[in-house]
Amino acid sequence: LSVVNASGRVLRTLSDGELYTAGEHELNFDGKDDAGNKMASGVYFAMLSVGGSESQLAKMTLLK
Repeated sequence: LSVVNASGRVLRTLSDGELYTAGEHELNFDGKDDAGNKMASGVYFAMLSVGGSESQLAKMTLLK
């Protein structure tokens, strides 16, 4: 699960390769990129990649 900008650049990786059991899960996003810098308010996308060949995008808005 990653946070990407409109051009598709990965800004934050929230989960990478961890295995989860079936069901609902929750991950927290603190509005910072992988380097720890605060991200600007704006539109970003949550990208969920499964198995390297499937992915889903969800639009989200970061407000400060």
